[in-house]
Formats: sequence, structure tokens, C-alpha cells
Amino acid sequence: MSSYVHIRWGTSETPSVLLTTPADYMGVYSGTSETAPATYSFYQWVKVKGEQGAAGTAQVYNKQATLSSWPVSGSNRASTVSDANITASSVIVFAPALTSQDVAVAAELYPYADTAANSVTFYAKNQPTTAIVMNYSIIG
Repeated sequence: MSSYVHIRWGTSETPSVLLTTPADYMGVYSGTSETAPATYSFYQWVKVKGEQGAAGTAQVYNKQATLSSWPVSGSNRASTVSDANITASSVIVFAPALTSQDVAVAAELYPYADTAANSVTFYAKNQPTTAIVMNYSIIG
């Protein structure tokens, strides 16, 4: 005799309609029926979707930094911006200001965020020809 497992979904522990796509409750049937039973009472039901949590509020800090000093760091040049708003859970988005895009591209600029030091270091493979204005947002 073969054993079969079927999973169905419902909007309660006693759904009148068994669904084949995920919902708040999952029902599991284990038995000898090759086809899924059409009645909820054949299934063991468990709530799989929790209650809605409290809405969080992400802080967003829009900043701008002018990078004009490029001391050599290893095989690259580096300019660091310190910001107390940078934390371990921060997401940081960078983009050069429109007026600095060509210089940033020519310098092959790339950022590295050191969240432990509350800073972002911008590395340049090539010496920038002028100061670079970077726009950045800290989300966290």
C-alpha cells in the first residue's frame, strides 16, 4: 500500500474552499489516497502567516560630499567621508553629482562603506582631475 502527502491552503482552520496556492493556513494530508481529499477535515491545519507587525520607520539621510583630497592608499587613491548616521544596518546609495560624472568615471571611482567606523571611503584607480561631488543617501 502506498502513502501520499497532499498540501492545501485555506483562509481558516476550517476552510470551505481548499486552495492550491499559499494562504494564511496550510493543511497537510498524509494517507493512502492518491488524489487530494476535497474536504478540510482530512487535513491537519496550521496557521503559517503571522499577524501584521507594527510599521517601522526607516530614516533616510540625503547627503552631499565634496571629495578633493586623494592621498594614495595602496595602489589606489582614497578619500573618506565620516558620517555618524552610517551604522551597521545602513544601506547606502551613491551617485556622483551631474557635474562630476565624467571625472568620477575617468577616475574609476568606487565606494567602500566601513560601518564600524561610521565612514565611507571612495577609492579612485586614477587621480581625479578635479574635486568630485558625491550625492549619497543613508537608509537605516
